[in-house]
Amino acid sequence: MQGGEYDKTRWFDLIKHGRVEDVASELERFPKNFLLALTDNSQSRHTCLFHAIQSENAERGNQLVELLLREGADCNYKDMLQQTALFYASRYGRDRQVEMLLNAGSDPNQRDAYGQTALYYASREGHCSTINILISRGSEVNSVDNQGQTAIFYSSREGKFEASRTLAENGANVNYLDKTKNTPLTWARRSNNQQLVEYLISKGAIDRSSKAKKEDGGKKKEEKRKSEKKLKCQLMIVNDKGEERPATQEELAEFENNFPDIAKYWKNPETLKDLETMDPDIVDKLKPWEKPGKKLINVLWRTNHSWIFHEPVDPMKLNLPDYFDVVKNPMDFGTIKKKLNNNVYTSGEEFIKDLELVFYNCRLFNPPESDVIKMCNQVQSVYQTQLQQLGLEKYKQQ
Repeated sequence: MQGGEYDKTRWFDLIKHGRVEDVASELERFPKNFLLALTDNSQSRHTCLFHAIQSENAERGNQLVELLLREGADCNYKDMLQQTALFYASRYGRDRQVEMLLNAGSDPNQRDAYGQTALYYASREGHCSTINILISRGSEVNSVDNQGQTAIFYSSREGKFEASRTLAENGANVNYLDKTKNTPLTWARRSNNQQLVEYLISKGAIDRSSKAKKEDGGKKKEEKRKSEKKLKCQLMIVNDKGEERPATQEELAEFENNFPDIAKYWKNPETLKDLETMDPDIVDKLKPWEKPGKKLINVLWRTNHSWIFHEPVDPMKLNLPDYFDVVKNPMDFGTIKKKLNNNVYTSGEEFIKDLELVFYNCRLFNPPESDVIKMCNQVQSVYQTQLQQLGLEKYKQQ
């Protein structure tokens, strides 16, 4: 202490690099409750318990966690993402630490900002022994997150066969439908792990999304036949958020005046025959970036850790009161997909600019050493590779 102030950098340096004995000595020299409640300078606001778990040496981490818990560290303290230390121990597969935290009273069913529990993180990384510990201590195997998915969706998406089998054997519902009408089997197929696909099928898994699509396809064909004689066109105005509304009579008249070659298709239904015989390759050439663009966003959406970009940042939910003070132009993958599907983008440059904005905002708001930036780096690495492979790099603004 100098002048009544404590240099907390010293404390976190000890936790990260010091000997366990030196940490114990520091706890004897200064008020324990004060040291244990200190948070670091990162956006995550982690306490010493989080840093102990992230120690590169697992055994040293075990000793630190044991010491800190014994001295009264709060095992249920939640960081900016509403995650406790248990989430990190589970993500890294530190079973001894998971047990110590649970014994200290850590809640195995604490939900983070994404509606996920520690079980999701152990499942995503494929830590079977950690999964077993969490479930045996009360973690709900069929808990549903904000995406309408359970833990087995994430182990399946990553192609983690053993983890998925462990979850299934502990009662995970292999036929649960998420918000997009997909099942764990759907994600397992996308992971290209045939062993996992065959296992889920052997457990009675049904790819309901495919079945639903076939049924919907049949219904749409029937509806199309019934409505062929009731053709009606309506011009929709789409804003930059992907939200649409019917055009007013004035807007429709202006559009027909400015774009007569397009308006003719609803002013004279006979011209629709031209569309039916038009070469698809000609249509594709009108927007050469669109198909590879949709493939790019779909690849990024399924990339490990990309879930942090799936939805717009909610400052209220994540307790980030200054977010919009720093980030003036928020963007996320969900908004980009919506804009792409609603034909909001008029050029490949606009599309790529929004993708770049997602990564820019992340780096603008979060400190370089944070876990969020580590996840961002991994997603952006996939983005850069796909950009070249899909021939979209030419649309990137220099």
